[in-house]
Amino acid sequence: MMIGGVPYYLNRIFYTKNFINAINKSFFTRSTIFLDEIDEIINLEFNKSSKARVRALISSLGQNGKTITNICCSTGIPESTVRDNIEKLVDYGLVFEKKSMGKPLKKNKSGIKYYMRDFYLNFYFQVLDGFRDQIKENTKSNIFSGILSSKAGFYIPNFSGLAFELLIESIIDRRANPTMQESIFSKLEIRDKNYYFGYHWEQNSTQIDLIVESSVDRESRILEAKWISTKAGLTDRYLEQVLQKAYTPPRGYRLSYHLVISKTPTKGLRESAKKLNIEIIELTDLF
Repeated sequence: MMIGGVPYYLNRIFYTKNFINAINKSFFTRSTIFLDEIDEIINLEFNKSSKARVRALISSLGQNGKTITNICCSTGIPESTVRDNIEKLVDYGLVFEKKSMGKPLKKNKSGIKYYMRDFYLNFYFQVLDGFRDQIKENTKSNIFSGILSSKAGFYIPNFSGLAFELLIESIIDRRANPTMQESIFSKLEIRDKNYYFGYHWEQNSTQIDLIVESSVDRESRILEAKWISTKAGLTDRYLEQVLQKAYTPPRGYRLSYHLVISKTPTKGLRESAKKLNIEIIELTDLF
């Protein structure tokens, strides 16, 4: 969820028995490569004069994404320049666009939001960049331990949520294999590759993390993703949030609801979910 499983990055992780110490040494000490890697990525695709502008543009996307109009407002970059750079970032696979399913949309305002697609970019802008000065001077201090709001669940504020959604989306985007019985495809009862996925939001309403639809079984699957730090955080309110997701499926399609969580659910949560006809998908069910 931090680097997306890229072999080049994995080879630069210090493997120790203690996960927190390994992450701290790899990312949060002055010997890390990950502070400057962002410049390497941007330099590959953009000229020197536009580098700072592109960094500001990507950074402005945050956890919730932004429309073209919102990017212009938050960065002060002219709309024509934003559109040109966003188009390149999408082509390079660094940023992706989310079109809201279920209704026609306009690109400039309520229609398309842009998000960081790259796992490393999300980790850099949401976590590393804010500690840049400390990291450059750090040799022994455990900065990472202080960032975690919960060591038990390895939860990082303003990062873990989107990273978990990106993980789920990347798995679903691989396309289902009927032999994958122990996977999210089995939980979603997807048996073939004739499905598509997307997102849904409306102004002043809650956003749906992911919708997976199939024309074969004519079902719209609503997915709500939650990276939860401890089991104590597993309450019925998450189930209520799933059911509150307003979405009108295509005509003739039925709706099903799924809560994807990072922790094993409690017995009470399982029972409540069963009564509400909500399928719980655990982290171990994803692969």
